[in-house]
Amino acid sequence: MIKGNTMSDWAAESRSRGINLNDYLTDKEEDLKRIERARLPHFDLFLCDAEKFRRDNNQLNIFLAQNQREGWQFCVRAVPTEEGYTRGYTRRPKIGLRGFEDSKRFLGEVIRRNEKGLWKVAITTMGYQPYGGVIRNGEIYTHAEIGRNLITLTSGEESPLVMLEINKLASPGERIKLREVRNRDAELCLLDALKIVGERRGYFEFVTCLRNGKKETYFLDYKTAESYTRNL
Repeated sequence: MIKGNTMSDWAAESRSRGINLNDYLTDKEEDLKRIERARLPHFDLFLCDAEKFRRDNNQLNIFLAQNQREGWQFCVRAVPTEEGYTRGYTRRPKIGLRGFEDSKRFLGEVIRRNEKGLWKVAITTMGYQPYGGVIRNGEIYTHAEIGRNLITLTSGEESPLVMLEINKLASPGERIKLREVRNRDAELCLLDALKIVGERRGYFEFVTCLRNGKKETYFLDYKTAESYTRNL
């Protein structure tokens, strides 16, 4: 088992051992397909060429209007095409946008008018997220943690509110070892995410989303490459 107190420690040690985690990163559309195949709860995604992000795109209008009625905000990503990547462009996301005009202003700051062919636009539903967490579920061990923000948690800028390890070979009363519990509400959200993951092995990123007064778990990433669960 790779030692380390937090998920960012694990990532750093993995890199020190020559495991390049970037080799296993996939694009957002492929990640979502994997999450859908695993029947994990997820945010809705709308993907189109940058040239088709227009007011007269009926499918785009339906997606935005329907989700606005349900109280969602949006995360909008400008995603380079393969040619765009070769020119050095990288993904540019913005969270909390409320509709077409907000999204249009953001994309106009990122994508030059004569370079729309180098970009795609990915829009996902998004809501207020009190917590974000990570689960690594291996054959014998599970390591899981949750914090206030998924990005700061995985980058090591934030200490986990709750950390736990599960030894699947231990007796029922000894299986779960809580290494850190600073927030009971966050612990319940982490346990809910673990329940959803079940026996699926891999690396999972999730958020707790508050919508209509109810906390719901949504998964943002699911990786199955062996490097994510090696030695677990």
